[in-house]
Amino acid sequence: HRMNTDDFKEIFVTDIRPMYERAIKACYLAYEVFRNDSIINLAFYFMEKSKNQVLLDAIQSYYARNLGNIPDTIIASENQYRIKMVDLQNLIYGLSEREADSSGLQQYHYEYAETQRNYEEFLRGIEREYPGYYDLKYKSEIPSITDMQQTIQKGVMIEYMAGDDYIGIIALGRKKSVFRLMPVNTEFHDHLNGLLKDLGSGSIDQSFNVNTYKDFVTRAGALYSI
Repeated sequence: HRMNTDDFKEIFVTDIRPMYERAIKACYLAYEVFRNDSIINLAFYFMEKSKNQVLLDAIQSYYARNLGNIPDTIIASENQYRIKMVDLQNLIYGLSEREADSSGLQQYHYEYAETQRNYEEFLRGIEREYPGYYDLKYKSEIPSITDMQQTIQKGVMIEYMAGDDYIGIIALGRKKSVFRLMPVNTEFHDHLNGLLKDLGSGSIDQSFNVNTYKDFVTRAGALYSI
């Protein structure tokens, strides 16, 4: 089965994003102990990667292919490498929870390292043959919190990411930054989904209904308080 870019994006959303969520949670546990801005910077990086990776992949792939005249075989090989690494990461994660010292786990680690080396060599070839495509696709850098703070004159910039069971929040001021993890549950997601449904259907502004309005206020108030 040949997987296309949309298939890969679906795999990314279902498999890679939870890894970023776990990484952010690990950052917060470390931050509670050490209170170090370098940990906030790492959490900021993971938040941005989690939020923008799929969007960036879609935008950059489209423009890179059309501006760089990249052969379809190159795109297919690129996706196959990334899909294989995702599959191996999932196998390693699943097996490590059950059999930490198994020979199968060691084999998957070896295969992943070998695939990663081959992928890096493949990317170096792209950088040589198609430098414009490489720059557009792979040189998108996420700024550090220090870079962000230098652009803040007054006020605070809020960076947040909604996970399955928490909202990660980083507040950046010019001289101070704060990192929080706010627990959320199914009630939060019910309010959010209900609010999006009401707004998307146009039931709020097309005709006034007391029950719909009350529902909107209740859900919006609950989300605002969080």
